[in-house]
Order: sequence, then C-alpha cells, then structure tokens
Amino acid sequence: MATQIGTTANDTLYGGVGNDLLDGGDGNDTLYDQTSGNDTLLGGAGDDYLSTYTSTGSDSLDGGVGNDTLVGGTGNDTLIGGDGNDDLSGYEGNDSLDGGAGNDTLTGGSGNDTLTGGDGNDYITKYTSSGDSWLLGGAGTDTLLGGTGNDSLDGGDGDDSWIEGYAGNDSISGGAGNDQLWGDEGNDTLDGGAGNDTIYGGEGNDTYYVDSVSDRIVDSSGVDTAYVSVSFAKIPSTIEKVIYTNTAQALPYWIDALLPDDAAGLYFKALLGDSKTFLYFFPSSLPSYDTDATDKLGFTAFNAAQVLRSKAALAYISSVIDLSFAQASSSSATNTISFANNTQTDSAGYAQYPSADFSGSDVFLDKTDSDNLIIADGSYAALTLIHEIGHALGLEHPFAAAQSGGALADPPYLTGSEDNTTWTVMSYSDNAAQHHLLYSPLDIAALQYLYGTSPTSRVDDDTYALSPTTPNFIWDGAGTDTLSASGLSQSATLYLEPGYWGYIGAKASQITSAGQVTVNFGTTIENLIGGSAADTLIGNSANNSMTGGGGNDTIDGASGTDVAVYASTRANFTLAKTNTGFSVTDTKGTAGVDTLSNIERIKFSDLSIALDVGAAQSGGEAQLLLGAVLGKTLTALKKPLLATVIDLFDQGYTMPQLSGALMRLDIWGILANGGNATATNTQIANYLLSTVNKVVPDSLTLAAAVALLNSETGASQGNFLSTLALSDANQTQVGLVGLATTGLEYGGV
Repeated sequence: MATQIGTTANDTLYGGVGNDLLDGGDGNDTLYDQTSGNDTLLGGAGDDYLSTYTSTGSDSLDGGVGNDTLVGGTGNDTLIGGDGNDDLSGYEGNDSLDGGAGNDTLTGGSGNDTLTGGDGNDYITKYTSSGDSWLLGGAGTDTLLGGTGNDSLDGGDGDDSWIEGYAGNDSISGGAGNDQLWGDEGNDTLDGGAGNDTIYGGEGNDTYYVDSVSDRIVDSSGVDTAYVSVSFAKIPSTIEKVIYTNTAQALPYWIDALLPDDAAGLYFKALLGDSKTFLYFFPSSLPSYDTDATDKLGFTAFNAAQVLRSKAALAYISSVIDLSFAQASSSSATNTISFANNTQTDSAGYAQYPSADFSGSDVFLDKTDSDNLIIADGSYAALTLIHEIGHALGLEHPFAAAQSGGALADPPYLTGSEDNTTWTVMSYSDNAAQHHLLYSPLDIAALQYLYGTSPTSRVDDDTYALSPTTPNFIWDGAGTDTLSASGLSQSATLYLEPGYWGYIGAKASQITSAGQVTVNFGTTIENLIGGSAADTLIGNSANNSMTGGGGNDTIDGASGTDVAVYASTRANFTLAKTNTGFSVTDTKGTAGVDTLSNIERIKFSDLSIALDVGAAQSGGEAQLLLGAVLGKTLTALKKPLLATVIDLFDQGYTMPQLSGALMRLDIWGILANGGNATATNTQIANYLLSTVNKVVPDSLTLAAAVALLNSETGASQGNFLSTLALSDANQTQVGLVGLATTGLEYGGV
C-alpha cells in the first residue's frame, strides 16, 4: 500500500497501482486515484476534491470538515462528506454516500446505492439511474429523487418539498413534517408520516397510508388502496379500496357527498394559510388571467343590487363558519372570489372550486335571467347565488347526473329525499322554501368540516334540547354548552364527539330522519344529559359533565377529566369496580344501574368521588400530598381541602409546585411543634418521616432529611416533600391501591 500525506497547504496527491492511502490534511486539497486498487482518500479540513473516477476498485472517500466534492468510480464505493455543504457522486457500483451535516448534494449512479443526506437541506438523486436504492433525507428540507429501480425513499424530519420515486415499485415515506410525495410509474407505497402531507400516486396500483385528516391524496390511475388510521379523513373517490385501522371512522356520508376529491386533506382551508380569509372583488372587465371564452361571453359587471346581495351572503356565511371576507382591489390574487355576469345557455350560474390559481372560486351568474340581476329574497336567484358561492368555498353537487357543461360530480352521492335543497342547496331538486341566502343543514355540516364553526355565533352557555320528531344537527361557537335529552322517554345513543351518528330510539338509514343526532365538526359541547330511559352517552376530549337520568345508562367519558352527575346523596348509591370502570346503583330512586367507563369523577348532591387515584393522576396525587402532610386519618376528614387540591392538580400544577406551596404556609408549627407558631427543619423532617413511615426516623435518616430541607430555596423548595409524597411508603400508608376499588371521597362541607 502506497501512503501519501499532505501538508497544511493546498495539496494535490495522486495514487498509483494498488491499494493507496491519500491523506490531504488541512487545506483545500485535490486527491486522485483512478487505478484498480481499493483506495482510501481522506480530505481532512478544508474544501477538498476527492476522485476515484474510472477506478474499478471499491474505494473509501472521506471529505472531512469543509465543503467537499467527492467522486466515486465503478466499484462499490463509500463516500462520506462530513461537516459542510458537500457534493457526492457515486457513479457505478453499489455505493454508500453519506453527506453528513450541511446542505449536501448526493448523486447515485447505476447500482444498488444507499444515499444518506444527514442533517441539513439535502438534494439526493438517483434520477434515470438503475438499481434498487435507499435514499434517506435526515433532518432538514430535503429533495429525494428515485431512479428506475424499486427504491426506498425516506425524507426524515423536516418539511420535504419534493420526494419522488419515478419508475419502479417504490416505497416512499415523508417522515415527520409537511411533505410532498410523488410515486409516478409503478406500484408504489406512499406514507407521508407525521404532518400534513400531499401525496401524488401517479400510475400503477399504489398503496397509501393516511394518518392525518390533513393528508391529501391525488391519484388518477390504477387500482389503489388506502390504509387510514385517522378518523374522518376525506379520501378521494379515485381510491378503489379503503381500509380503516386503529378504530378510525370514515367521513360521514352526508359530508363526503358534498365534497369533491380536491377537498381531500382539507386542501381548501390550507390554501388560506393562517388567515382564514377569502378576498372578494367585483371586476368591471374580464380579468387578464381569464382566457376562457365561456367566461368572456357577454361579460358585464355586477350591478349595485347584486353587489349588495353578494355582501349580505358573505356576511351570513361568516356567521356560520370560521371564515372572514375582505374586499380586494383586484381579482388577480389567489383565494379571491370574483363575482361577475355573463351569458349562459344551460345554467343560471357557475363557479370554480378554490384553487391555487387566480381563477379559483370565481363566480358567474347568467345575466339573461332577469331575477339574477336583482337576487330578491324568495327568488330562485337567491338560491342560485348561495349555491354558486357554495362551489366557490368547496362544495360539490350531491348527485350523479351530468351537470351544466356535462361534468359529473365526484362520488359518493346523496340518494332519495336527501338530494333536495331542503337538506342541501347544492341539489338541483329545489324547494321554494330554500330560495334565500341561507344554507341547509348538510351544507352547514360540510362547510364546518372544511373551515370550522364561526367563533362569533352561539357563544353563550347554550342548551340544545333534542327532538325525537326532527333531525338534530348541533353546532356551537363558544361557551360551556349542554346537549340534553332530559325531556325524552325513549332510549337515546348520543355522542359529543363531532362526526358520530347518534339517535333517539332507533338508528335510521338517513341522518336527516327524525330523531337522528350529530354534532358538527368544529363544535365542542361540554355537558350531556340523558332522559328517563336507558341511554348510551359518549363524551369527547373536553372535560365533560354527564348525567344519565333515569334508567340503566351506559356512560363513557372518552378522554378528558369527566364527571358523572347524580341528583341525590352518596348514601343512596352503591359503587362496584368493573373491568372497564365502575357500576353505580341507585338503591332508593329511579336512576337505575349505570355502567361507567373513562369517568374520572362521580358527583353526588353532598360530595364527590375521585376515580382517578393513580400516583400520576389528580385524585391520587392529592391524596398522596395531603396524606404525607396530615396522615391518612386526618386527610379523610378534610374532604373540602381535598377538593381544592384536586382542582389545583386538574389545573396543571405539579407535585413539586404544590409541595413548595405547602412548605411556605404557616402550618408547620401547628403540625410539627405542638401547636406553636413555627417549627425548625429538624422538627418538620421528623414529623413528615414519622407520618409517612409510621415510625420515628433514626438519626442518620433524620440528618439526611434535614440537610435536604436546609438546601431547598426558591424553585427547589418542596422537593423533599414531593419525593416523600410519591414514595412507596406513602402510597402504602394512604392506601392508594385500595382507592382504585373504592374511589376517593372529597368535597362536601
């Protein structure tokens, strides 16, 4: 082996025949070895050029620190860029390229290569090259381009704007971040990973993994499959097979039928960014971006009456969904609704869906219809305007028949009586009762899925009484609200979580049938009250208050800190632990036997019971903290104090924080020094250790505890008490394990 060592200057080293070692050292060095040996080239510090181009050996090139250029040969080479913005080219062979830290460019050649970008914004490509390769982006905003083989591409952390498989059956993952993936030719597997991803399948029978409602699939060919692990995602109709995993729920049919494929991934909302604002404009001439001859035919500007009514429609929409509208100075901008008239032959109006083009959301009304020039309330023109604005916001027709211009709406479709303006103004089966600038219930549900509910409407603490004779579409803007079946004698199954289908009596075949119940997306209802029969009540992620009423009820709080409420005293009920929670039996009244799951608290008229009594749960932490300070017996007599401490833990205070607060109170003389005003740290330590351990501490244990108390100042004050409260000894002396069966009584007077 020939070895050449460079200097600290800018060196040029050439290898010869055999296995050579070229070490450039510091400086901007140039190292060549283009023979048949298995060579090692080390750039060292500096901006180096290392090349084994035309070498047939399996070479190792390491650029070291600096912005280096590394060129492999025809063998199975290893190229390491190191720190800096490096340019690595593998050429032929099964090569391993590692860019290291920095914004690197990695180019594979023919062969089964492994290209790893490392940290930084990397450009990694196998484009047009053969071989089954691995392309790994690492952290940063990376670009990954596969080749003609069956490649595996992983963008890693960061918002990767371009990950493309090209030909072959590729496996493509975006990793964490908001990524854009392209499968192209072949049967590809595409997984955006965590974040809001856009995924283009391209040709072939592709497989998608969807884990966010903001994942957007675009696909137009092949027989495709989507595995969906998140509830209520819009899946395009071009995906032939949809498999829901991890108990994920499909998007409700009454919303899905009003959203085109382009709405997947909440794309229309994403176009607005954080602004939640559409602009609008009334052009006096056809905008320069609009070259469509149909739009141009008979173009005229909106008159004053049309402008006034359009603004009224937008104001109404802002009262229903979380959108604002602002008048612009031009139509030539994205997210701008342009209102104008033209001459139409087979329609009263038409509009575009939202898009990234200036033409997105543009609205045209037929000026040959005189009603359209007035848009009076109660006229068909009012329905036409609100219908076309519906398209501009992202709603489609709900039927399968050809629409104006011959196009078909994307499936699925509404059927029977639901394809009517009574339920959606996007229908062509109209009812004169909908000839107003108002949306129907299904329109509101779909728009609130896209954009959320208006935060300025229904902001009080509202109670929504359920009806068994009409459908119940519930939406709310703010406040602490209640869904109530208290007036019902029929059994009801009710969900507070948006998107679920509840019902009074029996579940019907259509959500618009009498007694059906759903909470619209964007709405949070905190409280749920059942009726006199046996109800099933399911909460949401908020902290719910749930009252079963009469009958044998099933109450599931879901996530959050949830409370089951009973109207009479604790003495009238018995509690029993079950596999999924507790059963509560009313022994004196009509509340029946209720089955509770995911319920953290039970509230009676005279006191409450905490069921969240684990060492890391609010009820358990409160018992541990007060038990360490007062002992088990005295703590049981301090139910109102327990209520206060539980509430503090519910608010997010930690055990060290509340321990520190207790250490600063003037209580220690009373507890640890015979009722005197103050106590020494020795007295406090002796008291706490005796209370928790049930024995007087020995001198060494006491001395160690006193030293800890003496060292506590500021934020560390309370660390000793916190540690002692969470100790195994304290969990034993307060009977924490037993509380899992009985719960912890608190509150009252």
